[in-house]
Amino acid sequence: MAAEDKGSGLMATDEIRHMYVAAQAARLFTEKGYAQTKVVEIAAAAHMSGETLYRLFPGKLAVLAAAIETCRDGWFRAPIAEDIPVAAALEAAFRVDLDPLTVHHRMAFLRCVISESLRNPEVEAVFRGYCTDGIRTALAAWLRRRDREGRIAVGNAEAAAQLLMSMVFGALTLGPAAAEPSHEAAERVASIRGCVAVFLHGVARDPG
Repeated sequence: MAAEDKGSGLMATDEIRHMYVAAQAARLFTEKGYAQTKVVEIAAAAHMSGETLYRLFPGKLAVLAAAIETCRDGWFRAPIAEDIPVAAALEAAFRVDLDPLTVHHRMAFLRCVISESLRNPEVEAVFRGYCTDGIRTALAAWLRRRDREGRIAVGNAEAAAQLLMSMVFGALTLGPAAAEPSHEAAERVASIRGCVAVFLHGVARDPG
């Protein structure tokens, strides 16, 4: 549904407009890059005037933050399940359940944000504030609880959470995506499960 201006006859609420702008911005940022995307282009894609967009968002960084918040649940789901096996809970948290088309769009945007973060400190700060810091906090707290239960052994839960995030997101975003969304989704599931297995059990056959 297009979040049109009042003059068009569609009286969309600000919340709906906000979500629609975020979705359109994520698409444009993925296609063109953050730096190359202009606010006027986002407004046009969202079927609203620049004045309306600036009433909803103070600037392009705020639009990026909203886009990240909109897509974040496709990268990681919290709270993490407490009453299922550890590996299954972690795999579910990193969203092995997503359909291929959702995977394709969400992962393309994630690659874009990570790439832009390496070049733009402001984008990196937004990405941390609206995504990775929250994921790390939730994941570390969950790992700490499992450690207290004796189900896993982690010395530093924050460091362990950062390690697992780096493994999963690094593996998912390095290299080109598969041409077919179904292949990309299958590769993503295999990658997440492989990272979780290595994180929990290591790779050595002989523990000694």
